[in-house]
Amino acid sequence: MRFAVALASILVAAATWPAGSRQSAAPVRPPMLSLPQRATIAPVADCNTLLRRDFTQVTDAPAELLTAEVVPGEGGRPAVCRVTGYVVPHVQFELRLPMQGYTGRYLQIGCGGNCGYVRTTATPACDNDMAHSGAFAVAATDTGHVGNALWARDNPALQRDFAERGVHVVALASKAIIAAFYGGTPARSYFQGCSNGGREAMVEAQRHPDDFDGLVAGAPANYITSGFLRFAWQDVKNRAADGSAIFTATAGQTLHAAVMRSCDALDGVNDGQIDEPRACTFDPARLTCPNDKERPGVCLSPAQVATARAFYAGPTDDAGRHLSVGGLAYGSELTWASSGRRAIVEGYFRHLIYGSRRPADLSIDDLTFTAASVREVMALGAHYDAADTDLTRFRDRGGKMIVWEGEADPSAGPNATLNYYQGVRDRLGGLERTRQTMRVFRLPGVYHCRGGTMPYEANFLGAIVNWVERGDAPDVVLATASKPDGGVRTRPIFAYPVASRYRGRGSLDEPASFTGVAPRRVPDDRYDWVGASIG
Repeated sequence: MRFAVALASILVAAATWPAGSRQSAAPVRPPMLSLPQRATIAPVADCNTLLRRDFTQVTDAPAELLTAEVVPGEGGRPAVCRVTGYVVPHVQFELRLPMQGYTGRYLQIGCGGNCGYVRTTATPACDNDMAHSGAFAVAATDTGHVGNALWARDNPALQRDFAERGVHVVALASKAIIAAFYGGTPARSYFQGCSNGGREAMVEAQRHPDDFDGLVAGAPANYITSGFLRFAWQDVKNRAADGSAIFTATAGQTLHAAVMRSCDALDGVNDGQIDEPRACTFDPARLTCPNDKERPGVCLSPAQVATARAFYAGPTDDAGRHLSVGGLAYGSELTWASSGRRAIVEGYFRHLIYGSRRPADLSIDDLTFTAASVREVMALGAHYDAADTDLTRFRDRGGKMIVWEGEADPSAGPNATLNYYQGVRDRLGGLERTRQTMRVFRLPGVYHCRGGTMPYEANFLGAIVNWVERGDAPDVVLATASKPDGGVRTRPIFAYPVASRYRGRGSLDEPASFTGVAPRRVPDDRYDWVGASIG
């Protein structure tokens, strides 16, 4: 079939990669792609004169500039005209305009969590030097508020700014400011974000497909409302009668070690990572302590076993229906004992979802976990979710999107992104047609946006630019990680559903030792859960 034929170039490329030199310095950088050559564009205006320009007439995004000053370059980065301002009513933004080296490209960087601050650093971190090299004008926004959650209470306008409008209007305003500074609007526009920033990327593709030519959506929180309900459910499942956490850090270490022993080699090689967590079927009951008390490094208490089983399965109702897009991934166990999420989850439901519909002191213990509660929160939070699979407008205007996620991400699990991708494939006419617009990359051992048992990073910004401007669709990216023993590993990460397989010879840390293998049949990744019929 056409899919198999299209893989020929992947296999040839994998066979010809040279063995790279090993480095011990941290942090490590993956191989970086070169940006396509474009003529540089010099400013046609002085930085401080931008304050005298009127941007209040920008269509759909009237803006006022607050500051405009030249900031000297450092660390090899060029000087920039740093502009701050807001789009009415108060969507604050920062725009960095390179004083030299600008190539007609615009990059907007997404925020994380519930936003509330302006962050101009890219994720993965390896992309920051490229983002701030001078080739791009770079912007970011707080999406219209400060703080974590209270701002949203009974405030539909601020909720909409956070859900979708903030990113959109800052893109419009930034392009107008760029035109005033350089004498023309950007030739190409890009967006890169992770977590909520990944959700923002998907919102742009779904609701504002004309804003950006290329999108990078990392660990996208596109099922954000049901995801927070799962976080609440996990908190309840992990609490003993006295309020203490059932699953301890030592329990996570014990379980993780057993999972790695059982599932590491499922891809054909013991290499300290699980490439496909959905293939792992390890039962935590095998670690049950005979005396019902945890023995660190040896076994788990019955309560810890029950919690682990529940976390892997995800929440279900009394009828056995799944209330989220699956549970936690095998390989994510070392993150389960982390604290601090309860207050964030409660703030989300108090202010972003319910507002005055529920008491201001609503707690996780007041929530219910039923099909009806999932439908309720998804209805109240529909403007936050980015689950619309109809990307035809984005496709038709030539848009390209890279989606990437860590396979040990405790915030998403191994099913959500692929379930969404399946929906897009169904809408766009199958895998081959969808691959012309959207591709998914899964990084083994990586947590939420960064870090992990194998903290891979890849140059996704370079990949999306080359796809948009050269037509070089990314069949594979090279990702690099610092190993626990201090060594460095670089692996080929193939566009899903192609898997990386060891050739049977060569270093496990060198990309030339691996090749891409396509499944015999294109997988069906639909996940049967109560939210599947909502939308």
